[in-house]
Amino acid sequence: MQALWASYLELDRKKPDRFFRGLPAYEVQAALEAYRADPTAPWPTLGAELGSWSLTDARKYGLSEARSKAVEANKGRRRVLTVSRVTESSPAASVLRPGDLVLDVNGATVTEPWEVEEPIRQGALQLTILREGAEQTVSVEPHMLGTQGTQRVLMWAGAALQPVPDWIPQQRSLPSTGLYVSYYFYGTPAGRAKLRATSRIIAVNGTAIHDIDSFLAALPDASEPVRLTYRDLQNRKSVLTLKPNPEAWPTAILERSTEGVWSRQTVD
Repeated sequence: MQALWASYLELDRKKPDRFFRGLPAYEVQAALEAYRADPTAPWPTLGAELGSWSLTDARKYGLSEARSKAVEANKGRRRVLTVSRVTESSPAASVLRPGDLVLDVNGATVTEPWEVEEPIRQGALQLTILREGAEQTVSVEPHMLGTQGTQRVLMWAGAALQPVPDWIPQQRSLPSTGLYVSYYFYGTPAGRAKLRATSRIIAVNGTAIHDIDSFLAALPDASEPVRLTYRDLQNRKSVLTLKPNPEAWPTAILERSTEGVWSRQTVD
């Protein structure tokens, strides 16, 4: 097997657009081998999504003739890597921008994403990038991804709240601050107040919250109304007021042990 392939369909107002993406088998194999060696070890990544430009487009952006020849000499490839998106919470967010062209890694010309992702697993990289027509060298530390998934969930007012999952900063370039609403039950205080899944709660009664513990600490008495400030996937900020019903929908914490067993503890 060489790769895992999937087709995707984007819908817009004009017509559907289908495209295909593949994940090379060697990437899956490398991740599996690392996980088997130590299931708790984080996985180092660049912290940025890479795409590619044609050599023609890169020249229009300011790629020099010498760089163009170096790219063509790299197995005859006529494309240049570009930064499509940067993970908000990663070290790369402070040094890379969408639109940067990645020319070489540790002095070696690169034209494929794996030529960046493989060396980042060994430590920090020196990247030569082209930004606004000028070359510069930046140092990028690995962005460490957790491999254990969600370990703790708060059930409150009929909603499931958890730490912000990795895909939010990765795919949306949004901060990983606050609590993520992963689910809500219909007919509950959360459902009636329209606290929708995929929202990020960032404040309770005006007090900024960062995790489950700070959320619980900011809550008033169990039956008092609560004013929640939250952001959606477009990062638009909204405010709603919710009155919990702890008798019908008690607050509880679900926690996963190191053995993978979930337990439930009611919070008074």
